[in-house]
Amino acid sequence: MKLSEKITKLRKISGLSQEDLANKVGVSRQSVYKWEAGENYPDYEKLGAIAKLFNVSFNTLLDDEIELGEPEENIVSQNNSEIEKRMYRDTFDSKNHLDTSILADSQHGYFGVDTKINKSFYNKNKEEFISALDKKGYHKTVYFQYDVLAVLFIDYSNYTFGLFFNNVPQFICPFENLITFSFSDSGPRTSRDVSTVFGVGFGSNTTIGVGSVPTTSTHSPSSYYCSISYFDKEGKMETYKFTCSSLRMYSSHDGTIQEPEEFDLFTDALSNNTAKSLNEISTLFDGIKEIGKQIINGNIKVDPLDLKDHAEEADKANQQALSNKRAGIDDANIERDNRGKAAAIVVALISILALVLLVVYISTRK
Repeated sequence: MKLSEKITKLRKISGLSQEDLANKVGVSRQSVYKWEAGENYPDYEKLGAIAKLFNVSFNTLLDDEIELGEPEENIVSQNNSEIEKRMYRDTFDSKNHLDTSILADSQHGYFGVDTKINKSFYNKNKEEFISALDKKGYHKTVYFQYDVLAVLFIDYSNYTFGLFFNNVPQFICPFENLITFSFSDSGPRTSRDVSTVFGVGFGSNTTIGVGSVPTTSTHSPSSYYCSISYFDKEGKMETYKFTCSSLRMYSSHDGTIQEPEEFDLFTDALSNNTAKSLNEISTLFDGIKEIGKQIINGNIKVDPLDLKDHAEEADKANQQALSNKRAGIDDANIERDNRGKAAAIVVALISILALVLLVVYISTRK
């Protein structure tokens, strides 16, 4: 049972409205609504207030495998003293949250720039990305989407996981700090097509005609919304959110996508690939939570993390990525302008040649 479901059930069992619970823990009713809808999570302090109010332990609230009503291993007073002793390892968040509708551009994919130019630019960045990723020596990596240079990584030597893009880690979290991972989608896209039908009518006058009938087609979701909830070093609950968009403005200049139907097929294929990756990631997070419990219980010993250098590294990499993106678009525009100029010159030369031939023809006629 998820935290959102437990808060809802405990509130209703206690006969409290959302506003009543909000007043008791010192938040707005809207905050309680978001907790119960799974859109947000209470921070460390509010989580403690909820545990105390409903006489349950932190473990009961945070462990999805524990159903309400099951015997607890630790009563609240014991658990609170345990929480006071518990130390969280350091986490890192560059604040550059993944959004593949932005990252699928000239820096990471084929978004918005002529494909012939952009493929070479993308492939160059892909080589740099793979080289930077290999140097980190992560034990497991999963690409979110096959045309975006961004992965989830797992480092079993330090018992950490995170997100890697722009050639550096953008988010790092110890296993034992993880609370939950979840993702949802935007729902199936729909499009309206028109099909032609032939009809014959019989009556006082026999009629033959052609008409059109609108039909609705459904497609795979266009976006997936993901959320990682975790404790930071101070024990405060934080959230790293990211989006995997399946919509791409691929160029048709080189015949990549010519028909709307091809665009739908491509988007569906990308969406299905993303869903497969996220399901794999969900399974990995189940394993991370199990190892995290072993760390919390002291069965696995871990070393402190020193992540202070990551902020500067990520800031430089993100600035460089932005610069590279602009340079790639500028190069594409220059190349496109050059091709346009070359085409104009060819047209001018052909026009001059045609004019010369016309003059020669007229002169020979005389």
